[in-house]
Amino acid sequence: MIGIVYAVSAAVAILVMSKATQETEHLKEMLVGNILSVTWPELARTAILYSLVGVFHYIFRERFLIISMGSKPPITGPRSDSLSRFTACACACALF
Repeated sequence: MIGIVYAVSAAVAILVMSKATQETEHLKEMLVGNILSVTWPELARTAILYSLVGVFHYIFRERFLIISMGSKPPITGPRSDSLSRFTACACACALF
């Protein structure tokens, strides 16, 4: 339901902006973006931010599972694979 509301509201915003006589450049920039104008400091800031979010999620992952599942999940594997899961999650967050 949330996804449908988001998609419909984004489509309505694009339709409203496309009917405007001014600000068409802003609409083009919003839809297409400009990946060539990304600077290294901006890229570094984004990578640091995503890394911090990943570390936060890694630290509080058990609490998030308890909140999501309603009970404490059993620990089935050794703690050594937690680092590999964290690394995979951090890489995925950094890519997206």
